[in-house]
Amino acid sequence: MTKHAQAAQMTIHLERKPRKVRCLIRDDGVGFDAVTALTRPGVCTLGMAGIRSRLEALGGTFQVTSAPGQGTELLATIPLVD
Repeated sequence: MTKHAQAAQMTIHLERKPRKVRCLIRDDGVGFDAVTALTRPGVCTLGMAGIRSRLEALGGTFQVTSAPGQGTELLATIPLVD
């Protein structure tokens, strides 16, 4: 994230709950328009769209909160299998 975000600080919080794992990543970087970045046609799926697709295939979720000048927050959840 620091390469593109130009962030000075980043935090990663990994948490195991009874039925899922959550990973929250935050930075204080330049931010971006998350809606445009995730819906832009013709974008290679190795980025955020690819991460979202893989998490959804596992029954998980991927949320991005960002805005120009506001940093970025990524939240990924993955359900645990019994």
